Amino acid sequence: MKRSAAWISCLLLAAALPAAAQTPEPAKPLLPALQLMSGVTLKVNALGQFRYTAVDGERDSASSRNDTTSFRVQTARVKFTGDLPKDFRYTLQLAFERPTSTTTQNSALYDVMLTYAPRTWLNLSGGQFAVPVSAENGVPTDSMDLADRYYAAGRILNPATNHDIGVMAHGRLLGKRLSYYTGIFNGRGANTTDNNNNGHLYSARVEGAPLRWKTAGRDSEVLVGVGGMWERTHGDASLMRTADLTGTVFTEPYDRTVRSYDAALKVGPAALKAEYLCATLRGRRGHDPLVRAEGGYLQGSWRLLSGKIEPLLRYQTYDPDTRVRDSKDARWTTLGLNYFVNGQTSRLLANYTFKRERGNAYDNDEFVLQYQLNF
Repeated sequence: MKRSAAWISCLLLAAALPAAAQTPEPAKPLLPALQLMSGVTLKVNALGQFRYTAVDGERDSASSRNDTTSFRVQTARVKFTGDLPKDFRYTLQLAFERPTSTTTQNSALYDVMLTYAPRTWLNLSGGQFAVPVSAENGVPTDSMDLADRYYAAGRILNPATNHDIGVMAHGRLLGKRLSYYTGIFNGRGANTTDNNNNGHLYSARVEGAPLRWKTAGRDSEVLVGVGGMWERTHGDASLMRTADLTGTVFTEPYDRTVRSYDAALKVGPAALKAEYLCATLRGRRGHDPLVRAEGGYLQGSWRLLSGKIEPLLRYQTYDPDTRVRDSKDARWTTLGLNYFVNGQTSRLLANYTFKRERGNAYDNDEFVLQYQLNF
């Protein structure tokens, strides 16, 4: 599979170079929002991602391997946004893709948000949307640098890495160079209205651009951010990937605290990003062990050939329980290549991830080839 993935990546680059060498077409103007009535507008967007995945498998004999390959519709979504009278605006997004490893179609509500925005520095939102903690978790699906978000975010933030139901205050200050978000959520995940643990998830995030300048006529900046969330549970094991916790069983309610730190440096076509997540699970009566989890990533990228080609390199880690050293401790390295046919509207990407887990000798490297259409 490694040889096949290398050939596919080379073919992708070879096909992209002739088009990338040409002067890119000017960006197409955005379609205006449809005016439904006085003060009411509607804009419709759609996103589709079609993916091929190949995963290394163990060798049965000297001549055969258990590699797996598959095609799937990774993302199929429709988004409706617009303005309402009296400083209100709305968002409704539907997701039709099938979740991983299931034959059941999602066809579920993904986002629904009503926002009151009387001032730039004060917006009030309610509904179902992303919980503000991690920087990468707040990046829209169509704008992600690689095929998937980094592994630790999906494990430590579960289920908040998806979306949740709640309310949030947010805004931008200092000439839009500083943004804040703070909210209260059920803490049960998307499309789940009950809150049977009688508690809530509290979340906050602050991010900003302390430095901005021009490099050879191109925008450059330094970005920093911090975030966190806290929840008091009543023994709800779904609030973290408990399968990662080396057989730890929580016999009592516990507090879950997550902290996030991130920074980015963008200098013209080059970008360097990093994020670190850490979490603690602490029993409220002192009988259960204190569990700490952590993970993060460091990523570099460079836009080439008028921004048409972007090679990327990401190194990421994940440790679900710092008390033990086992095969769940992940150290992954991803080589990525983006070909922007027409910006984020039409994009082809190839990722190869070298997966290394502590103490594991089996092959599970992964190759992803994905085409994205966004309009």
